[in-house]
Amino acid sequence: MDDQHVLPVLPVLGSLEIAALRCALTAGAYRVSEIAAELGIGESEASTTMASLEAWGLLRQVAGSEGVTVPATPQAAAAELLRPMQDDVLRRQQVIDQAKAELTALEPLYEQAAEARWHHHALDRLASASVVRSVLNEAADRCSDEVLTVQPGGGRGPDKLQDALTRDLAMLERGAQMRTLYQHTARGSLPTRLHVEQVSEAGALIRTADELPDKMIIFDGELAVLPDRTAVDGNGALLVREPSILAYLIRTFETIWSSAIPFAAEATGYQDASTDLQRTIIRLLAAGAKDEVVARRVGLSVRTCRRHIAEIMEMLGADSRFQAGVLAEKGQLTPQQATPHHEPFSPTPSEAS
Repeated sequence: MDDQHVLPVLPVLGSLEIAALRCALTAGAYRVSEIAAELGIGESEASTTMASLEAWGLLRQVAGSEGVTVPATPQAAAAELLRPMQDDVLRRQQVIDQAKAELTALEPLYEQAAEARWHHHALDRLASASVVRSVLNEAADRCSDEVLTVQPGGGRGPDKLQDALTRDLAMLERGAQMRTLYQHTARGSLPTRLHVEQVSEAGALIRTADELPDKMIIFDGELAVLPDRTAVDGNGALLVREPSILAYLIRTFETIWSSAIPFAAEATGYQDASTDLQRTIIRLLAAGAKDEVVARRVGLSVRTCRRHIAEIMEMLGADSRFQAGVLAEKGQLTPQQATPHHEPFSPTPSEAS
């Protein structure tokens, strides 16, 4: 390693060094024999103490003298000691900034290469969030027929909703249809309700369900964007163009859509979906799911989910989770598992209005 990149190792200034410096300040100079006599230490120890103070820049040699040093102010010592290090930090930062700028300039090259692979691969993996956004924007610009979206996990953050709003409104203005599935718990999110109101006014159809699979966006039945759960940072995505896989994903969407409840943006809270939400929680409790699992499945925080569980147990008069599940089964409060079937899309009266 280059010497200029090696940071100096400074000695510790202990009580002896401070006492010696005080003597030097009083006498106006540091003479080893005088300091040794003043402090009652050997000249060897006094010489070591002087070397420590010199390393900090607090003593400076007097030209033409033999071993005589004079004290320097802390400000002067700091300027002499720290300025080279500060200059080195500045040089390193300049190198970092230059390298970062050159590497950032290469990102469009990788993004263009990723877009070019769209038409040649049935399955593609996108590694970074910036590339995923670029692909979503490009797919939305090309979408002309219909986009299907699944958004699990309750309400979405305002920043993500704002990013999606521009794409959604542009597609709707071009005449593309839009159908989106949220979980019932999204009804309690004000930012989500405001977003639903805006896109609904533009023609989008929104419904909610008790449980949803993973995130999914399907453009024109030809391209699906799915999260890449193998990505370490969770920002990756998979692009799917294989017709059989797309048909399966669309069938899954239609099955959930057929039993989902229309999302009225002007309604506050869960309202019509509250019974459905309670039944889902009861079913998961009866299956022995833990609070964290139940919360994740229905799109609630663990704290809110536990409040719902407590209310359900009180309603059923149950003393335990297991007893709540048994009482719910006896009272036929848990949802029956229906056989999945595919139904062609037809809007409900409220959606068609």
